Amino acid sequence: MTGFHKDADAIQGIDISEDMRKKTDLQVGETQQERAARLFSQAWAKREISQLQSKPSKKAHPENKPSKKELQTIQERQDALQDLLLQSLPLETYSKLAGEDYDGDSKCFAKASDWPYTALHLIEAQTPQNAHPPTIKLPKVSFDVPGQPKKTLPEIALFMANKWTELANSAVKCAASVESEVVAVQNTFSAQQKEDYIRNVSNNFKQKLNNNYTAKPEKIIPRHLMSTIREIANIHNSSAHPTMASLISIDANQIERDLVDCKLCCEDKLLFRIPPLQVETGLETYRKFLRLQVTPQLLLQNQIAVDSKKSATPADEIAIAQYRNLCHRNPNYLQDKKLPDIYLEGKVIEPNGYSLKEAIIQSLNPLLQASELEARPFYQFRNLFPESEPGDKYYYTPEQYNTCRERKVAFDSLFNSAVAAKLRLQTEKGPYLTAQTETGTSIEITNVALSKYPERFKNRSSLEILLVTNENYGSSTSNSHKTCVLAKTKDSEGSDKWVKLGTLSESSRKVLDIPVKIEGTKYFRLQNVTAVQALTETDCNLIFKQAAEIADSFQSECSLKGETDAMAAATWHLCCTPELNHDSRKKTQNFVFATWSSQIADRLNELQFKELTIGELNSADIKINNCIENAEIRIDVAQTGNGENYPTQGKRTLQIMKDGRYITAGTVSENSAQLPVGTTARAKLIPAIAKTAELHVTGLDDRIKVGKVAECEFGGQSSLLNQEYTITIQSLNKPKYLLETSGKVIGELDETSIESLRKNNCLHNNFSFTAELTTYGISNGTYTVAKSRTGNILCARKQNLIGYYKDLRFQGTMAEVSVNIQQKPEICATVTTECGLKVLGVFTPNQKESKIALMKAFCNQQQGKSDEMLKKEFDAGKLTGLSFKAYIKFNSTTLTASIDLNSIQYPIRWSKEKEVNNEIVNNTVNSQAVNNQAVNNQTVNNQTVNNQAVNNQTVNNQAVNSQ
Repeated sequence: MTGFHKDADAIQGIDISEDMRKKTDLQVGETQQERAARLFSQAWAKREISQLQSKPSKKAHPENKPSKKELQTIQERQDALQDLLLQSLPLETYSKLAGEDYDGDSKCFAKASDWPYTALHLIEAQTPQNAHPPTIKLPKVSFDVPGQPKKTLPEIALFMANKWTELANSAVKCAASVESEVVAVQNTFSAQQKEDYIRNVSNNFKQKLNNNYTAKPEKIIPRHLMSTIREIANIHNSSAHPTMASLISIDANQIERDLVDCKLCCEDKLLFRIPPLQVETGLETYRKFLRLQVTPQLLLQNQIAVDSKKSATPADEIAIAQYRNLCHRNPNYLQDKKLPDIYLEGKVIEPNGYSLKEAIIQSLNPLLQASELEARPFYQFRNLFPESEPGDKYYYTPEQYNTCRERKVAFDSLFNSAVAAKLRLQTEKGPYLTAQTETGTSIEITNVALSKYPERFKNRSSLEILLVTNENYGSSTSNSHKTCVLAKTKDSEGSDKWVKLGTLSESSRKVLDIPVKIEGTKYFRLQNVTAVQALTETDCNLIFKQAAEIADSFQSECSLKGETDAMAAATWHLCCTPELNHDSRKKTQNFVFATWSSQIADRLNELQFKELTIGELNSADIKINNCIENAEIRIDVAQTGNGENYPTQGKRTLQIMKDGRYITAGTVSENSAQLPVGTTARAKLIPAIAKTAELHVTGLDDRIKVGKVAECEFGGQSSLLNQEYTITIQSLNKPKYLLETSGKVIGELDETSIESLRKNNCLHNNFSFTAELTTYGISNGTYTVAKSRTGNILCARKQNLIGYYKDLRFQGTMAEVSVNIQQKPEICATVTTECGLKVLGVFTPNQKESKIALMKAFCNQQQGKSDEMLKKEFDAGKLTGLSFKAYIKFNSTTLTASIDLNSIQYPIRWSKEKEVNNEIVNNTVNSQAVNNQAVNNQTVNNQTVNNQAVNNQTVNNQAVNSQ
């Protein structure tokens, strides 16, 4: 250590950066730290020897070299210096060496044996021989070049707004992915799999060489890489193996030996085995080719692309494409991971290779599918806010309910338009054209910015187009446009020609009823062609912000008025209405969450869904006529071997503990709250209000049913004794309240509107007032709200069913409206009680069999009349005034299970509806397979018996003939 200081001053002035960059002398197993120490000490030794040779005594005798003693001293000091440097040089990690940073990403630890591909990748990546050369950072170039026209700010902005970073980064990932795949093949594949893999690579490169002279510029192979490409392409070269002609000329034993080492594929092409050593050499050559020749060039272009925001040097798109093309395949996950619907509704990335990322994706797919969230229909959560009576915390008036509806419409209009515009940005670039067909149908032509000729066709009074099947449809998963638009124009010589203008928007395709696959072309002449500027992402975000401001403003107004709780409940119940959830569980009610998120969160502190509605009761095994206290229940799923014909299959059921086992009581209504399958609890079972009643007439086999029992005087609850009562059939008028304007019916008033008119003493015929009319809902759920000048509202439903204005939507229209009361006769069953005559129920259209049975039992001269004729006579009042004796039984078709919250026991694992249904389908398929096997066996047995019978008959016939 003599002559050296601990800070290793001896290496001052020595530069080994160029040697470190070359990596040509990297020794096996040597780390970067060891290599740096070795290079520093070697450089110091060379400098010492050079200084000895430059001494005057040596200059006089140039042939003289340093003595052995001097060289030995230098060697000792070199070794000491190298040891000292090993202790003082910083140990640089691979991540730091490669310039990788994690941008705040988390790091975690796992057993290497659980992730073999990942462990293999890390081991290979940290081997110094595999480190690719450092990426050169080119000097920044100014946009202002002396002697050339100064670039304008828009020109510089357009230069910076490029897609180079995306292209280069994707190409780097592609090369890295394929390289990691080669490493996996080298270390984990069998000999046969390795051979097949390198053969595929070799054939791919051979095809690239064959197409190189006619390829587009982005597909041409760089000249300095041709030798490596040829080397890989020649790994599997049929000319290097004996041909069929040569096989004929040699002896049979040699042919047999050769055929053992070959395999037949592609029907008639004989492929000979590649020697194992050549396979290993080929794989390593391909790996190094990707690592040291392809990736560095792509990294250079990626660096230029990143610097293009602050330098005038452009990235070379052709070079990026050329080097990316040198990978024998393109990993599909690079594109699929950007799809907006990936990992939604069971859709996953399906890898097409064996790279590290694809192996991880393959491992994670089942986990992601198993943990996928499952959305329940929104209306099932209505009871999160309770139905309240006047004076309660969450009670709201019809006027407050309508205010929520108005604000929701304003919010939805902005929010939905922003969502539509944002979705449009994913598939439609830049401005679009609007036009009308000769029949007046408005259409949109999108993606015109991608055309070479968009300016020719803007603002044209007339334009001829052809619709053809989009050439990209089917080859690109992200292209949602099925139809391409060709426009007629003139070429340089004035002749007609058709050029691609853009794509037909999907909404326009459906309006024009254009099929996905067009046979030939479809011709249209368009009028009033106009260019429309598309919304940008910034515009979309601004619209989202405006929608959020509506929600915030509404919440603040309600808070100032002290109506927060009432309005939160009103908004929640509004969003749970059937007409707003017509397409079931995919509907998201953004307005209520944007406005009342805090109030919703407060209701989640404890379970609010305390009551389950149970229908399709199992009356055969369980009789529930009175309340059952403290019943043990369990939630299960109906399964059966009867297949799709069984109505409750796949539905959640409520089971009751009876005699030590669970018996199905009925199905859990999909319109009410739900609990996970396997949940157990204690509950109070309450029979719901009866909807129908049965009349047991002495001497009559048929049971007579009447409906609308809950709406009549008994209210669906029986207070009758188990005895015969006198039943009288009567025709009674039931008022029907209609809302009209200009003598035309808008719709039928709902119960809330009728009660509001009754409370204000306005429930009489021809009551009129001036109102603002606004239509909501769609299809059969369409309804119109009439708002008076004082703020009172009436709601007219069934507009599309009974109204005159089926195709008209009122948009804040001021009109004179009136209430029209119509009397609708109904055939009813009345009961004579101690309190007088009471209406039991109504013979509705559903009671057809009961009407026919009564006509046959109590009306003479019915012979020869059809059932339909008997029903019509009953509806016409043929039996009005008829009286008879009957026992009355109220039918409760549903029950309510009121859950004891302290008794709920959830299952350890919550099963999703999709998993349960899949299990049921599998069980059904297995059951059907067993049944089919049984049928087949029976058929075989029958056939055997028949054959035996035929044989016996033949023997008998032969015996008769012999006699």
